[in-house]
Amino acid sequence: KQIDASQRQIEAIRYLADTRGLDSLPDKLRIMAEFRLNHPDLSLGELGQLIPGGPISKSGVNHRLRKLVELAESHAL
Repeated sequence: KQIDASQRQIEAIRYLADTRGLDSLPDKLRIMAEFRLNHPDLSLGELGQLIPGGPISKSGVNHRLRKLVELAESHAL
């Protein structure tokens, strides 16, 4: 389940990078996107502990990653 979610997040982030560029994202989302791309195997809790400017709660990490997926889905329409 974690691997599926991570893969979906990475696909969404790559789509955003290819279509609008990660630099167009707010800083918090851009940092999360870059960190997820560089650390696809980490759990949400691990991401939150290691992310620059952290630590961020597991729910905070999940919220930011979910926002990235939503942005990619809405941009793809």
